[in-house]
Amino acid sequence: MHNAGQLFQALTYLLLRNRNRGESEAQAARKPALLNTSGTCRTFKLCIIQVSDDVQFAFDWFGDPLVMRFTPSGPDKKREQTAARIANYKRHQSEHGFSKWIIIERGSGRPIGDAGSLLLAEYGWIDFGYRLAQPFWGKG
Repeated sequence: MHNAGQLFQALTYLLLRNRNRGESEAQAARKPALLNTSGTCRTFKLCIIQVSDDVQFAFDWFGDPLVMRFTPSGPDKKREQTAARIANYKRHQSEHGFSKWIIIERGSGRPIGDAGSLLLAEYGWIDFGYRLAQPFWGKG
């Protein structure tokens, strides 16, 4: 099984690969650092932070049938379901050292989605995935 550090490195690699596509090393070096000492991951436009209790914004994408169409449990129908999902992410983070984190749009500070990994014990693997609220699709 991978440890949380390896998973975070994989996420960082994916963000860097997409962030620096078509740039020279000098151009990429002028952008803000991707990883800071608090454990948040950031790009020029986004920041990924540990899950908070902000159910209202999270329900914007967890309650959207189109966003959740590939999630086996489907969309959350009530904010209480989103609150339970967030509590599960926090519990998973505490137990395993990794979980889903919240994606923040740096310009506005608004939560716009989630990304990260969850241990799926019934399958014996770690699932990596992400979701974005619809207004943030196709922004590059």
